[in-house]
Amino acid sequence: MTDLFFDDFFDQFALGFGRPQKKRYNTGHTQDMSPVYWRELKDDEGKKIGYRATCRTVGVSPDDVKVSLKDYSIIVQGKTEFSKECIYDCYYEIPVAESIVSDIEKINFKSENGLTYVTVLVKQPVKSDILITRE
Repeated sequence: MTDLFFDDFFDQFALGFGRPQKKRYNTGHTQDMSPVYWRELKDDEGKKIGYRATCRTVGVSPDDVKVSLKDYSIIVQGKTEFSKECIYDCYYEIPVAESIVSDIEKINFKSENGLTYVTVLVKQPVKSDILITRE
């Protein structure tokens, strides 16, 4: 065990560089083990208008990211190739509740800086007049 510690320590300093001592970064609520983060979207009056997912698509060109809806899942996928070899790819099949799928009006997405933002806009309920009568 001491040898492993020594080897790790030596490898870090062999080139004159050590491990980062202070680390700070914002991952947009995504992590390697949880690469998708959802939040609710509201209009200026506080009424829910949809949802937005932040998805990790690091290593994939924005033009190579595809988003689709299949059954009750939103699929986010992309692949980077170099010399006909797959260098990096990602595939997320994100389950969506049936009640949300039936209310989806539109899905937009945009990719930049290694993240893909999927916006799911839902239909707004139509408020109708309610007839009130005396019996």
